[in-house]
Amino acid sequence: DMSYYGVDSELESSQALTPVSTETVLVFVGNSASGTANEPELISSYADFKSKFGASATLGLDGLATAARVAFERCHIKQAVFISVGIGATSTDVDMNDMIGDATEQTGLYAIQKVYPKLGLVPSLIVPTIFADESDVREAVEANCAKINGHWDCMYLYQVEENADEVIEGTHIVNATNVRSRKRGNSERGIPCWPHVKLGNEYVAANIYVACLMALADADFNNIPIRTQGNLSASAMSGMYLLDDQ
Repeated sequence: DMSYYGVDSELESSQALTPVSTETVLVFVGNSASGTANEPELISSYADFKSKFGASATLGLDGLATAARVAFERCHIKQAVFISVGIGATSTDVDMNDMIGDATEQTGLYAIQKVYPKLGLVPSLIVPTIFADESDVREAVEANCAKINGHWDCMYLYQVEENADEVIEGTHIVNATNVRSRKRGNSERGIPCWPHVKLGNEYVAANIYVACLMALADADFNNIPIRTQGNLSASAMSGMYLLDDQ
């Protein structure tokens, strides 16, 4: 039952921000080409994103830019929150420890705790855009989905390992329904996604695309999350791929 993941919230007025209402609050966490690390930013367009975080010329190097293109150019999401955990490419400049972060310093995924104090928004769906199939990252996301700022629970979408034995045998899908069984323990907050999807000329982790589709479905059904459990239109998608098939 995922009916409780949607949270109605309102961006509180301040000298720096114009009040704006929102329902499903997407929070993307990952690396960026530039910008300030470990600070949530409310973004309303891809141009807005690039002005704050930049974007690598090579597709796929910075997870946040990928998420921004999907959210704003493919799915036409009105706004979303972005948190950069580090500047540069994954593996070389930003590693899994940067992504996990530190609870005391509120870095990495723990910067989620800054979203409400800074923006007045309660996260609904948290989407790791790098290392999203790593168990340590899922544990950190899980920790930050429960009682955000001591009050609110939300949900997160993660990637299932593409070569998971329960799903793939050689080059064949054995049992795609077993993706669901990859849920972390008894968590009711983690939504497993698999594999990658092709949007135009870009290969995107399924958790990024599905999160945007869920937000769109919430809007279509007057922000009643329970209505999002049926089939969602994925018209922007031209295929589903394992990374080795690209």
